[in-house]
Amino acid sequence: GHLSIPAGTRGPAATGRSGDAPSRTPDRASIRAAQIANYRGGSALVIALHITHHGGTTLCRAVGRASDASRPAPSLSCNYGSRWPREDPGRPWIGAEETARAAAALGAAYHFVGWEFRGFPGRGALGGTHWEDPGVVSVVVLRDPLSRLLAGTGYFGHRFGYGPERFTRADWWAYARSAQTDNYALRILAADRGCCAGADTERRHLEAAKALISRTTYVLDLACLEAGIRALG
Repeated sequence: GHLSIPAGTRGPAATGRSGDAPSRTPDRASIRAAQIANYRGGSALVIALHITHHGGTTLCRAVGRASDASRPAPSLSCNYGSRWPREDPGRPWIGAEETARAAAALGAAYHFVGWEFRGFPGRGALGGTHWEDPGVVSVVVLRDPLSRLLAGTGYFGHRFGYGPERFTRADWWAYARSAQTDNYALRILAADRGCCAGADTERRHLEAAKALISRTTYVLDLACLEAGIRALG
């Protein structure tokens, strides 16, 4: 499998407070190194971008509920908890100021939270969050689309009344034509609600998703998730 780990994870010292304007534009490696250093120093929050059936629950158990964590993780699959601050406006956060303010408030209560999505986010594109904020460490787990398509899901029971082990040829075609199989992850990561249209999906949506992923601190592959979690440290 493939595991993307940022360069310089033991790199430069932590930057200033979340929301501070930098004197120059740092490169991606420096941004990631500062975010990781801040998290290890107890002043940054991990946000796991959880695409349903992309291993988010496993990541929550292994990292969010790690016994040596300095702060807890939310109780409900790391997505919500009783200590949730009123300052959180909802997900995703939009803009640098909102990201800095919400990350500081949420980070005071938790060290790790999950943002789970089953479609395009309600408040707007994930690209609107200031993922470069020094108080945020972002993690996204990606999965082979065919593997995700065949993953067990409550959708089968809800839509068909039974699981795929009982599917007829007609059931499989109905599922293949459903929104569940139409660029599921891409719809969540895209820059606007116009995505997706099956084989006719515009390439701009893919490029926007790639640009978003390039801004995250860590990119993990579900096919080698255990190795990825170990590398997170």
